[in-house]
Amino acid sequence: MGNIPSQQQYESNEARLLARQIEYVEKAPKEDRQAAVLEYSKMLREYPDVLIERIGWLLAGNYGYGSYRKAGDIARSPRMNRPAALAQMIAALEWQCPARSAISAWKGLSVAQQKKINGAILRAIKEWEKEHGKE
Repeated sequence: MGNIPSQQQYESNEARLLARQIEYVEKAPKEDRQAAVLEYSKMLREYPDVLIERIGWLLAGNYGYGSYRKAGDIARSPRMNRPAALAQMIAALEWQCPARSAISAWKGLSVAQQKKINGAILRAIKEWEKEHGKE
C-alpha cells in the first residue's frame, strides 16, 4: 500500500494548489488577463446573478477543497470585506480574472449595482452559515 497523506497534509496540499491557481491567474499573459476582465466586467453588469450562483458553488466546495476552506475562512471573518474577498476569489477561479482587474471591474459598477450584489453575497454567506455555523 502507498502512503496515505494525513488530513493536515491533504489540507496543506489543497491550500498550495489554490495558491498556484491564483498565482497562475495573476501571472497570465497580458492578453489573457485583458480578455478575462472584459468577460468578468460584462458578467457583473449584465448577469450579476451568475456571480452569486458561482459564489454559492464556491462556498459549497465545487471548486475544490482548498478554495472551499479559504471561502469558509472568508465567510467567518466579519471584520473583512467578505463580499469583495469572495468576488475576487471567484473572479480568479471562474473567469481567470486577477484581483486587481476584478477590483477595477467592480469600481466600474454604479453604487446601486454594487449594493445589490453586496447584499446578495451577504445573503449567500448567511445561508452558508445556517448550514455550517460560525465554527
